[in-house]
Amino acid sequence: AFPSWRAAFPAVDVVCRQGRAYEVEDLARVSAQAADTLVILGASRIPRDADAQTISTVLALRALPSAPKSKLIAEFRLSQSTHVFDRVGGDRKLVPILAATVVDAALVRCALVPPVGAVALDLLSFEGQNIEMIRADRAGCGGRTFEDVRRHFRTAVVLGLASKEKKSVVLAPPDDRLVVDDDLVVCIAEDQTALSDISERATPRVTPQDVLRRGGGGGGWVGGVGGAGGV
Repeated sequence: AFPSWRAAFPAVDVVCRQGRAYEVEDLARVSAQAADTLVILGASRIPRDADAQTISTVLALRALPSAPKSKLIAEFRLSQSTHVFDRVGGDRKLVPILAATVVDAALVRCALVPPVGAVALDLLSFEGQNIEMIRADRAGCGGRTFEDVRRHFRTAVVLGLASKEKKSVVLAPPDDRLVVDDDLVVCIAEDQTALSDISERATPRVTPQDVLRRGGGGGGWVGGVGGAGGV
């Protein structure tokens, strides 16, 4: 089951407000213009009506006295609605989500390749294992190679790295890839608390110079200056 908010996110407070998301007054009451990220979910079981309400909410956000410039994530049921979203979204980062497409793909996987489908459903639900991300410096694995980071967590499986600067995710990077402090480590774990369970096999922090010196016969460590040292 999903862990309690207080245990998993001790610094996060969840506040709920009731209102109409397509009303400008209700959006101003919750200071929507001050949010870093806004998420709009479909509010109807009828795809056409759900997308119409989502577009209405986007227009209401633009009508605020101080229109937000934050990232806007919106769920749509019909693919053609995303084109309207791009036109009315304004000057902000827009992320349209077609949830039905993901669900259909998972159902097809369950029918054609049951083991793969079961894994996908497990990762997409709040039961069992989830895909979690944590900053490398928070996890205590910044400045290490990816090979070392793979053995860093006791109860989590490391999949790859996400870079905020490059806005990309790399799955299974080379083992000699140096993990910097602001990299996000992508893992499969039960929850965020599992990422604090550090393996006793965690290796010391290394520097880029150490990585450059790694090599030679049998993958040993090269020592000495000007070729005077041995392996």
